[in-house]
Amino acid sequence: MDSDVSAAGGFLVSYAAGTRIAGYRLEREIGRGGMAVVYRARDERLGRLVALKILAPALAGDEEFQRLFTSESEAAAAVDDPHVVPVFAAGEEDGVLFIAMRYVPGGDAHTLLKREGPLPPSRVAEIISAVAAALDAAHRAGLLHRDVKPSNMLMDIVSGRPDHVYLSDFGLSKAMASLVITRAGYRMGTPDYTSPEQCKGQPTDGRSDQYALACSAFELLTGTLPFRRDDPSAVVHAQIFEPPPPATSRQTDLPEAIDGVLSKALAKAPDDRYANCGEFADALREAFGFEPYHFGPPVRQADRRTPTEKSSSGQVSGPSVTADQPSGLNYADTTTAGFGAGHRQAGSGAVGSGAAGSGAAGSGAAGSGAAGSGAVGSGPGHGQAGSGQVRTGQGDAAPPLPPPRRPRRRTLVAAGATVVVLAGGLTAGLLAGHSGGKSPVVHRLVAVPMSVKTQFTPEADDVYVAYDSTKYSIARISGVVKKAASGEVARLYAQPFPYQHAPVQAGTVILHPDGGAASYDFQVTPTLATRYRVKLFRSSTASAPLGASAVTTVYVVKGEADDNAKVGKCGYPVCHATLHQYEFVPASVMQVEMAKPWYLYFAVNLAPKKIPPPPQTLMLGAGGGQVTSAHRVAANEFSVTITFAFRIGYNASNWSWFACTKDDLAQDGIGLPGDHGCGAARLPVSDNYTG
Repeated sequence: MDSDVSAAGGFLVSYAAGTRIAGYRLEREIGRGGMAVVYRARDERLGRLVALKILAPALAGDEEFQRLFTSESEAAAAVDDPHVVPVFAAGEEDGVLFIAMRYVPGGDAHTLLKREGPLPPSRVAEIISAVAAALDAAHRAGLLHRDVKPSNMLMDIVSGRPDHVYLSDFGLSKAMASLVITRAGYRMGTPDYTSPEQCKGQPTDGRSDQYALACSAFELLTGTLPFRRDDPSAVVHAQIFEPPPPATSRQTDLPEAIDGVLSKALAKAPDDRYANCGEFADALREAFGFEPYHFGPPVRQADRRTPTEKSSSGQVSGPSVTADQPSGLNYADTTTAGFGAGHRQAGSGAVGSGAAGSGAAGSGAAGSGAAGSGAVGSGPGHGQAGSGQVRTGQGDAAPPLPPPRRPRRRTLVAAGATVVVLAGGLTAGLLAGHSGGKSPVVHRLVAVPMSVKTQFTPEADDVYVAYDSTKYSIARISGVVKKAASGEVARLYAQPFPYQHAPVQAGTVILHPDGGAASYDFQVTPTLATRYRVKLFRSSTASAPLGASAVTTVYVVKGEADDNAKVGKCGYPVCHATLHQYEFVPASVMQVEMAKPWYLYFAVNLAPKKIPPPPQTLMLGAGGGQVTSAHRVAANEFSVTITFAFRIGYNASNWSWFACTKDDLAQDGIGLPGDHGCGAARLPVSDNYTG
């Protein structure tokens, strides 16, 4: 066993032919990078060839990297698309981190480019369309590739049939990349295909992969990169600030329409690019006069239309979308990558009146925070305790809480806001073998659309339920399969957070077609964020699916309630308010949620006599807000007490408050992905989720 020094200064290990690792016998080295060596190896259990990637020892020795590596390798292996290199196994054995993948002997697109020079448009269109399909499938599953380039586009070339393209080597997540850079000292990739937002260290989504795919298309068509510089820092500068050159200036026989398509996909701002990779690939095909992508060789359109005018205006046409051809994912409207909250609304209290003046504090609760408002008339005296109403997003009021000994659980929802989030169906189909001169049996391609409905309006297209909140904890997963056959079976598979185990079957429906279509319907009550997928089978005993839906994650937010907000002595000139907030979470995450710090927001409007309008903006730390340590009430319930003390003089007042904790989805599977404002210096009074 030999050690080599990588370009970054770390050590990689070389293994001799015949070495056995995790049940694989190494035959020869076929690739090497800064963080890994790839061998052709033979699976001694099944006798098949595999590509075995072995990571650098410096990474294998880091326990945190091991945990992330195993989790994300399993997530990548779950991406079901014919153009994603299948991952057979991943893990650690005797201090060696490895990934076993399908061995593709035909080389890669970069090697093909070096050997043959700029590729014909028809071949480039097929490569880019296949990779785009793989990327969109990964994005729907919540994964980013982060390292799209021709050398990761593998070519399975077999005489007598079209080439099959695989996308390999999914890049490291942001968390894993950070560990690699800070702990092991490795450089991360080349800037030649890196999007401007990645160069600047900004948040990324599927459109960053689209940018890299466009750089790859430019290179395959012209033989050169769009921003080729001698110094990597100069490449980074060009990616951020310089417009892409026209491809026709590098390869003069390309149609002019291609410049508009590539310019859009290489836009500096993600919002100016195509909605997803498939849309870009179809625009590329249309520029060459090819029909939108379907598995198989390209077919040139009879009218040879080009999208020059459409691409210059930012609108590129694509195939029409029907129930049998589900739509792609629009990254302008979603966040993947692949995770829970409720809405925040202020309840309103009754307005006090009379010489002495009396007031009632409103109460509200929802998602990851609680909110309320109070109004007190002017004059000496004190505020009267009362109950407020939770207001829905459309003005309907939930009934006021009674004053029981224990609070009734409730969660704020938008009335009538049951919504549908469509996940584009994936298709699967196989051509059976034939013999004896008989015609082959063609299994039909089956689209499996899937919709998810809950009582909450999605937040940036993230679908969620509330934990332990009666009907608000339920998600309905349903769909209609066109051209269904009697006896076919729809099976629901679930993969709960932290996604370390394979999906398990969570339900089965036998289809009964009516007029050629059949519906399925499942109800689920996840306790933590859970990924769902529906697969269609020919019968209850079949093991190979006819088709599968996209993967959709249903997030779970805290259930919340408060008792009647109480104003103890809301006297003059200082008003005092005490509130009790109750949180409902799974017992498995109780300690994590109880330990989170609370952020209290407050604002008050004053007027000499007439009750003023309520505040529109709340300030962090205002109103003398205090919160007690969390107290566990039951196995899945804890509470905190919140107090405010604020000076109002002898004025009429109208005040509002809000309390929240920050989501930490990656830690415990509760909450929504991303930052939703909790902890900011000020918050608007609105029904948007804050967590």
